[in-house]
Order: sequence, then structure tokens, then C-alpha cells
Amino acid sequence: MDPLLYTYHIPRHEPEMVARNVVRQHVAEHLLRKRAGTRLQKDANRTAQERLADAWEQLETEAIAPGSALGTLDPEQLLALEGLLKRGRTLAFRALNLHREPTLDVR
Repeated sequence: MDPLLYTYHIPRHEPEMVARNVVRQHVAEHLLRKRAGTRLQKDANRTAQERLADAWEQLETEAIAPGSALGTLDPEQLLALEGLLKRGRTLAFRALNLHREPTLDVR
């Protein structure tokens, strides 16, 4: 008989330690997936905000440009148009922020 075979003794607490480590590993994996999902969502929201900002800037530039149909308005009307465009931009960004897509589930 091999004497080393009987010299190793498994402590009683070892299975509990293994179980705790498995639970810790699952918790760590869950947290990493959650952080990755949050990061993806933030990137998607940032991209949507950038596209919306670009679209509004283009709309404002086209609407008030001297050669456009609205560019021939008198100063009072141009001021009212600028106010409407500003209010529209504000409402568009508010709607984007209020109605964001739910966080991605990356399970």
C-alpha cells in the first residue's frame, strides 16, 4: 500500500469553501454581465443623443438659411421661429431621455 494515499486528509470545511467560491464566481459573473449591459445601454443612448443633436442642428441651419423659404421672414417672425425650434429641440431630448429603451438583458 502507498503510504501517501492515507496521509492526505480532506478537512470538513473544504466542501463548504468550494461551494462559497462557486457562489462568489456566479455573483462576479453576474456583476460583470450587468456592467457590460449598462455600458452598452449608455453607448446606445449616447449615440441616439448625438444623432438627434445632429438632426436638430441641420434642421435649424436649413430653416433659417437665407435661401430657404423661411429665411425670408421678417425679424419678428424669425425670432418666433427660433423659439419654436428651441422648444422642439428641448421636447425631443426630453422625450428621448424619458422613453429610453429598457436595459439590455445580457444573460
